[in-house]
Amino acid sequence: MYTAETIKLVARAPPPAPSGKPGCSEPRRNRRRRRRRTEHTMSAAAQLPPGVVEIKPEGAPCPPKTLGLYRDYNCQGPGYGIGAGYPVDLSMLPLPNGGSMSKNVSSWVNLTDSNVRLIGAGGPRILKAGEKLEEPAKFNDTVTAVEWEQ
Repeated sequence: MYTAETIKLVARAPPPAPSGKPGCSEPRRNRRRRRRRTEHTMSAAAQLPPGVVEIKPEGAPCPPKTLGLYRDYNCQGPGYGIGAGYPVDLSMLPLPNGGSMSKNVSSWVNLTDSNVRLIGAGGPRILKAGEKLEEPAKFNDTVTAVEWEQ
């Protein structure tokens, strides 16, 4: 019969190395697959433009001193935070199931001290420092880039 202490010890034990070599506890092809998946995940995050952070989990509040943009209304769904002064092409911000934030933003929160220019259909619009915007139907999913006023 196993006690709770025995189970804890077994759970902490490292898996055996079948080949007798340290660190070779799984077939080589599995290690390669896992390494490729990890590199892909890391490279996706590494490809974000300067000044941009992904807001996690989805729908979480926008970080301080950033412009928050969300795919869905009411600051829900995938989102990103952009630091003041960083112009960003929204096509460089990937969505989890493909596509990008370009022409896919419905909610904005400007927690910076600067005004931001939303570039898209109908010409540029200004979102003032400290303001929140739920896109009106006419402009929903039209913004392709953001720039900052000097």
